[in-house]
Amino acid sequence: VIPLTPSRDDSREIALRHGARVLEVLPGEFDHGETRNRAALAARGDHLVFLSQDALPADRGFLRALTAPLADPRVFGVTGRMLPRPFASVPTLRSLREEAASQEHARRIAIEDYDAYRGLHASERRALLVYNNVCGAIPRAVWERLPFPRARFGEDLRWARRALEAGGTLVYEPLARVIHSHEPD
Repeated sequence: VIPLTPSRDDSREIALRHGARVLEVLPGEFDHGETRNRAALAARGDHLVFLSQDALPADRGFLRALTAPLADPRVFGVTGRMLPRPFASVPTLRSLREEAASQEHARRIAIEDYDAYRGLHASERRALLVYNNVCGAIPRAVWERLPFPRARFGEDLRWARRALEAGGTLVYEPLARVIHSHEPD
């Protein structure tokens, strides 16, 4: 299922030609959380995979690497590694290096001690939110309990906080690689 705003390229036709069900979202209706919820509701299967329209899997092992951690019922969400586009500028490379979702080492995050978690500074709690919808996977059963919040931006971080606080584990899997970077304005 591919949610699209009215397409200016042939992506809608290409998706249909390859058997995808296309959900159209009018620009005035677009909301990051609600659009993903609509797509999840229309999707089939036990795992939901979210991939931004401008993220490209880096290799054939992408989907297997992204969904493998979901075999553990404690895992509520998995996010993959973002690699820079070829010819990315130096500022873009520097910015991406600082992102949690561009690191080389896998991470598993769960709240072990809720009192200690509540005592963390907001920036320290933010660093625990390793889930990102640029490249993410969630078990359908988890999404049914914890759908994405309505949000013009940051629905994935809000969802990740709720997932951790509900007792879930978040996984960052660097072997699930996508090419995704943005040049600064």
